[in-house]
Amino acid sequence: MSTYASILSGPSLLALGLSLLLSVEAVGRSNTLTWDKASERISAEIKTSSLDELLGLVSEATGWEIYYQPDTQRSVDLKLRDRPTSEALKLLLGDLSFALITSEGKQRLMVFRTAIGEATELVSAKKDPRDDTTKPIATELVVTVKPGVDIDALARKYGGKVIGRLEEFRTYRLEFETAEAAEKALKELQGDTSVEKVQRNYFVERPPELQGVDLSSLPEMRLQATSPDKTDCSQLIIGLIDTAVHKTGGGADRLLLPQIDVAGESSAPASASPSHGRAMAEAIARAADFSSKGQAKIGILPVNVYGASEQASTFNVALGVQKAIASGAKIINLSLGSGAPSPLLADVIRQGKAQGILFVGAAGNTPTTRSTYPAADPEVLAVTASDRSGQLASYANRGEFVDVIAPGSTVFQFNGQSYLSSGTSVATAHVSGLAAAMADPCKGGLGSVEQKIRQDMSLKK
Repeated sequence: MSTYASILSGPSLLALGLSLLLSVEAVGRSNTLTWDKASERISAEIKTSSLDELLGLVSEATGWEIYYQPDTQRSVDLKLRDRPTSEALKLLLGDLSFALITSEGKQRLMVFRTAIGEATELVSAKKDPRDDTTKPIATELVVTVKPGVDIDALARKYGGKVIGRLEEFRTYRLEFETAEAAEKALKELQGDTSVEKVQRNYFVERPPELQGVDLSSLPEMRLQATSPDKTDCSQLIIGLIDTAVHKTGGGADRLLLPQIDVAGESSAPASASPSHGRAMAEAIARAADFSSKGQAKIGILPVNVYGASEQASTFNVALGVQKAIASGAKIINLSLGSGAPSPLLADVIRQGKAQGILFVGAAGNTPTTRSTYPAADPEVLAVTASDRSGQLASYANRGEFVDVIAPGSTVFQFNGQSYLSSGTSVATAHVSGLAAAMADPCKGGLGSVEQKIRQDMSLKK
C-alpha cells in the first residue's frame, strides 16, 4: 500500500483571490510551460482546446505521471507568470477537479470531472515525434494502385520514391522530401484515376528494454525441434511479427525457423542483450511447453519488421504479416501496437482471417481505455495482462476492445543471464503459445481454439 505524503486539490476558479486573477492574460499565442522545481512555481503561455495537449505540456515540464477522466475537454487561452504550483493548476484546469499525489518520491496528477477513480486515461510526455503513434509519419504515404500501373513512374510524377512494396495488394510505401511535399502529393493522388486508395503510414511503438534478474535456474524446456517438412500438417507455425530474434544455442532456438527480414537486417550483434523478439519467442515457447506438457509440435517464424531501426511502421507490419502467412503461419503474434488504425494492415488481417489464421494482439502498456491497433481490429484477439494474483496489471490497458487476459511476465535465459520481460506483449505471446498447444492443425482451423480461449480467459468488465 502506498503512503500519500501530500495531496493538493482544486475544483474551480471561484476559490482564487482577485490578486491572482489580475496576473492572468487571455492573450496566449504559443504553447509553452515551465516549472521551477526548486521554488515549485509555474509560468506558461497556453492556447489550446485539447486537454490532452495541455496535460502533455504539464507532464513534459514536470515529469509527473498524469491521468485524466476520458471524454473530458478543456479549452485554455491564458498567460501565467511565476505562480505557485497549486494556483497555476487551478487556473489551467478551470472547473475540473484535480489531485496532485506524492507517493514514494514520485508525483502523480489526477484530473477528473466526477470522481478521482474515473481518471484512467494516461498522458505521457512525448518529446520525440516518433513516440506519438497516433500521428502519421509526416513524409510518407501508402498508395494502392489499379492493375497495370507503373508505381515507380507514378511516384516520380508526384515527387516521391518507393521505399516499400506489398505487391500482392498493389500497395506501396512512398517517401517524400518534406511534410509539405507529402501533403501536396496526398491531395493530388486522391484525384488520380490510376490510384485506388491513398492512406497514411504510422509509427509502431518502440519495444521496451528488458531487465536482467538474478535467478539460479529455470525449468528445462521439453519441446523438441520439429521437421521442416511442409507436408507435415501436425506442425503449427507461429508468425512472430517483431524485432530480430538472434539464436544463442539454447532455450527456444530449436523451434526457430529461418528469419524473414522485411525492413533490412538488425544491426545489433547476436551477443548483445536479448531483443524484444527474443523475449516473445521464449514466452511463446514456454507457454506451449507448459500447456502441452512438452508435446506440442510448433515452429516459431521470426519476422523482423524493425530492421536496424528502433521503430517499425504499420506498412512494414502489414508486409510482415503477409509474408508470414505466405510462409505457412497459422497464428500471427502481434506483440506491438500503434495509436492509430491502419486500413492496409486491417485489410491484410481481414484476408488472413478469412483463411483461418488466428491473430493475437497486445492491448498496450498504459492503464487507459484508449484503443491500440491492430489489437482493436475486430479480427484480432486482443490481450491484456494480469499480475501475479491474476488481477488486471496496474500498467495494462482495460479498454472495451480487450478480449482476454493472460499472465504479463516471463523469465528466460540469454547467454547465461536471466532476464525478466513484462507487459501485454508477454501476455499476447502467452496466448499464442497456448493456442498452438491446444490446436490440432491436421483436423481443421483454429476457430474452436479461439472460441475456447475467449470463453475461458475473458476479461471481466
